[in-house]
Parts: sequence; C-alpha cells; structure tokens
Amino acid sequence: GRQLAYLYRSSDQLFLNAELVKQGAAKRYKVAPNVKYDAKFVELEKDAKAAGKGLWGACASKSPSTAGPGSAGSEVKDLKKKSCKDFSSYEDAKAWFDKYFPQYGDVAGLDGDKDGKPCEKLLKK
Repeated sequence: GRQLAYLYRSSDQLFLNAELVKQGAAKRYKVAPNVKYDAKFVELEKDAKAAGKGLWGACASKSPSTAGPGSAGSEVKDLKKKSCKDFSSYEDAKAWFDKYFPQYGDVAGLDGDKDGKPCEKLLKK
C-alpha cells in the first residue's frame, strides 16, 4: 500500500510538501482523499516550471511531441541522421559512437554487426 502525508518541519512549521514542489524537487500528485492542498500544489508547480526550477530546469526531459530545438528529443533526431559518410576516419566514427552509445545506444545504426565497431568499412581505407 501507499501512505501519503503532509509534512511540516518542527523548527519553523515549514510545509515541506509545498516547499519541494515550489523548488521543483517534486511534482504535484493528486490522490483522493488527500486533495486539501491540491490547488496550492498546482500553482507552485506552475511557478516552478515557469522559472525552470529543479525538475523543470535545463536538463528536464521533454516528450518527443513537445520537444523543441536543443531539447533531448531534437538531439536524438539529429543523432539518427549520422552515417558513416559523415566521418573521415574510423577513429572519428569510434569516438562519436563511444560518446553517444552509453546514453542512446547505436541510435544511428553505425554498428551493423553489433560488435562495438562502427563504420568498419573505414578501417579498410
């Protein structure tokens, strides 16, 4: 099961749930019957998003449908466009592959035989 609680810091009665949402460290999550402060959480989350705080900051992920220029969604789209023709040497291809593989896998399909060596035809040049 789940237990939901409203938390207050004893030293100054700071409403911790609200403070976490305000700082962008937590998302509003409405679960009946715990809806007493929902309107407050909605407003605090809206303000945190607008200010780019915490979860809503520069590194916040966006769904591909709402991704804009410079976002994670557009980066993946750009990465998929890479091909072996874009590299002048195997070393360049391998460096690019090693940079992006940990986060995105073989997003551009440079390693056809899945042996960890991208653009192997460049080795023969």
